Amino acid sequence: MLIRTAIFGFRLIAPASHVYLAASFHRQTFLISPWVGLYALAEAAFYLFIYLPRNHQIQKVTIYDSSKLSF
Repeated sequence: MLIRTAIFGFRLIAPASHVYLAASFHRQTFLISPWVGLYALAEAAFYLFIYLPRNHQIQKVTIYDSSKLSF
């Protein structure tokens, strides 16, 4: 149960970063600190520009050619 809770928490980091950045943009200042804002910005940028474009490719089923696996 603890592992599932940890995974659930890790999966909430990217959406929470987007919400934090939207709220900070609305107030025109970082809500907690600039360090938290920079972390949220880095996390949101990674999610939008690295993870989402490659998600389909990462999730594809891999087909191995057995002739290339042996010497």
